[in-house]
Amino acid sequence: MNNQTPIKMLLVDDKSLTTSLDRAGYREMGVQVLSASDQQDAMSVLESKAVEIVVINLDFLGNGARMICHALKNRDEWKEIPIVVTSVQASSAHKGPAIEAGANLFVEQPIPRSYFIEKIKELLTKATRGNDRVSSADLGPVKLVCSEQEYSFPIGDISSSGMLVSTDQHFDQGALCTLELSLPNSKKPVKIDGEVVRVLKEDKNNPDRQAGVGIRFNKFKGDAQKKLTQFLDKHASLGDEQMQYYL
Repeated sequence: MNNQTPIKMLLVDDKSLTTSLDRAGYREMGVQVLSASDQQDAMSVLESKAVEIVVINLDFLGNGARMICHALKNRDEWKEIPIVVTSVQASSAHKGPAIEAGANLFVEQPIPRSYFIEKIKELLTKATRGNDRVSSADLGPVKLVCSEQEYSFPIGDISSSGMLVSTDQHFDQGALCTLELSLPNSKKPVKIDGEVVRVLKEDKNNPDRQAGVGIRFNKFKGDAQKKLTQFLDKHASLGDEQMQYYL
C-alpha cells in the first residue's frame, strides 16, 4: 500500500464506469479518484476539494470535454490545474482541438494504469516547478487548529496548494488541521482545511533548508481559494528553487 499522501485526481467520465475496483487500483498507486459526470458536476467538486489534476474522457463527453477545458482555464482559481484528455481515438482531429481548448496532455487509451499514473506525475512535477509562491515577508502568522489545540506560527512559504509553517512543534504526518489566514485583500481571515504532509527538521549541512511543517490544502471554505489566488497573482514571485514541502 502506498503510504504517501495521495494525488487527488478528478475523473470526468461516466460515474458508473468508475468502479470500487478501479478506485482501489488507483489508491494502491497513490491516487485518490474524485468523480464527475459533466461540467456542472466537475465545478461542484472543484469548489469544495483541492484537486491537483483533472482527467476528462473525450469519448464519453465529446464536445463537452473541450467546453470543460475552456471553463477551467478561464477561471483564475483553476487555470493552473493540469488537464489530461483521454480517448481511444488519437487522430489529429481529436487531439488538436483538445489541446487548443486548454488540455495540457492528450493520452490515447487504453494504456496500462501504471504508465498513465507516471504520465500524470510527470505533468504534476512540471506544474509544481512553475507554482508561484510568496515568502513570509508578505504575510503575518497563520492560526492553526489541530487535535483541538490552537497554535500561531509564522509562514515560511505559501502557494495555491499548501504552505510551510515555521515551527519545531511536533505534528504527526497525516494529521488534519484547520487554518485561518489573514490576507491583505480580505477583511476576514480565510479558512482552509489542511493535512500535514511533511515534517522538516533543521539540517546543519543545508542552511538554506527551513525547518517546519508542510501542510497541503485539502478544502477551501467559502471564497478562500479565490482570495488566495488573487493574492498570489499580485504578490508571488518565482525563484529557481521552488519549495515543494507541502506538495
